[in-house]
Amino acid sequence: MQTYLIHWQFPDQEAHMKGADVFAQYVESGCESDKFEGFEVINRVVNPEGASGWAIVKASDHKAVWKWCQPWCKGFGNDVEVIPVLTDSEYLAVHKELD
Repeated sequence: MQTYLIHWQFPDQEAHMKGADVFAQYVESGCESDKFEGFEVINRVVNPEGASGWAIVKASDHKAVWKWCQPWCKGFGNDVEVIPVLTDSEYLAVHKELD
């Protein structure tokens, strides 16, 4: 599983306010889509004032990441940036291989 950092940004305040209500319902209902075959949200933080947020996820491939992001892009026009990253232990393992 690859680790990804995902940043999302609502396009405007109107979309953000609509998305905020949907997100609150999503969290209250248990965040069902945060874990499925080949995908898991490890942590998520939101910036309500900035109409944005970040998630650290583990995914088997980029298709799984898109499956998770797509409803927010389609429903609210969010811009999404997906960055493959390494955890500390993954970085250390690669660093030792390169020495």
